[in-house]
Order: sequence, then C-alpha cells, then structure tokens
Amino acid sequence: DADEGEDKLEKGARREGKTAWEVAEFYAEDFLEGIKKLNLLTPTHITKATEYIDQQLALVRTLKEKGYTYQITDGIYFDTSKFSSYADFAHLVSTDIIDEIHEALAADTGDKLSPVFHSLGGRHSFETIRLVRLMRK
Repeated sequence: DADEGEDKLEKGARREGKTAWEVAEFYAEDFLEGIKKLNLLTPTHITKATEYIDQQLALVRTLKEKGYTYQITDGIYFDTSKFSSYADFAHLVSTDIIDEIHEALAADTGDKLSPVFHSLGGRHSFETIRLVRLMRK
C-alpha cells in the first residue's frame, strides 16, 4: 500500500487467494453491473489500461524526451505548466485544494511538485485522487 509501496491490487489478490488479474476482472464486472443497476448508458467501447501498457510507456518516454516531465521520489510527473491550456476545460480544482495536496505530498516525501502537475505513475497517483475527492465533500 502507500506506506509500503505495495500495489493494492496485489495485496488484495493475496488476501483473496486469487491472481491480480482475477481481482481486476471481478471489479471490472462489478463496475459494469453498477452501470446496469443505475440505468446508465453503457459505453460503446470499454478498454482496460492493461491492454495499452506499451503505448503508455512509449508516451511517458516521449514526454520525458521532450522535457515535459520531472521525477521525484514517488514517480514521474507531467509538468502541466509547460502546457498553457492544460485543464482550462474543467475549472474543477480550486487553488486551495492544490495547495493542500502539495503540502501533503511534500510532508510525506520531502519532494516539491510543480504548482500544477499530473502524475504519470507512482504511489501517490490514486492517493492524490482520493484526497481531492475527500476535500470536495
């Protein structure tokens, strides 16, 4: 987990006596069942991130080669300050929330993030999303 650097999917698989793939498939099926129960439109195409790992790695390499990334202890980040219109479409996260996220990550790792950032992988990716969701409640 976040404290140990252990993947939560692997940890859950061990706990359940299943493979990580089996656990992931269970939650994918549960997601689709939730769509039906909520009477939502089913997406035309559903893809799994695991089907595009090579493309994801190639994208990170390209971004790194072009100078759009930086690395800190927990992973590689996309420096959104180099992309001026990044997130103009959303206007969802207040600067107060961003400041609190930066402070929490800096306190945990001692690393400083760009004023605007997007994780390209690392143990804080999902933790940051969860923190933002909790702060919006």
